[in-house]
Amino acid sequence: ARGRTRFRDGTAVRLVGTVRDITGEEELRQELREAIQFAQGLVQTSPTLLYIFDLVAKKNVYIGPQIVPMTGMAPEAYRGFGSELLELVIHPDDLPRVVEHHAAIRQCRVSEPFEIEYRLKRTDGSWLWLASLEVVHARDEAGLPTQILGASLDISRRHEAE
Repeated sequence: ARGRTRFRDGTAVRLVGTVRDITGEEELRQELREAIQFAQGLVQTSPTLLYIFDLVAKKNVYIGPQIVPMTGMAPEAYRGFGSELLELVIHPDDLPRVVEHHAAIRQCRVSEPFEIEYRLKRTDGSWLWLASLEVVHARDEAGLPTQILGASLDISRRHEAE
């Protein structure tokens, strides 16, 4: 767009510019905002505990808010444990099996779900039974899994009944 504008003092300014229709971009931004809100709503209201575990660093990258009513501990605390996470929260009898489970996933080249049951420590010292279904979330350059996305359900009542 080009044009001339004269100010009251007689100064002339020549304007040169472009106009671009960003309606499509704004619509995309709105769709993205809505998709993010939808995903956040799913995570917040799901009865399933969702988490991302880094198999290389051996720590949680993400753990959902459901961990609070399950164990009494905030998600930030789990991330704060770093690579000592498993030793601190997994039942000692289940720890070797969980470590072996992660090692098997780390070597897997196919995308298939993995299942495991284990006990997780609550802040009061009692144990919570979880059934987890995990899938590969990220891989390294060689195609080996580096992160898993997991979904866990509290199955403590079932174990108590048994």
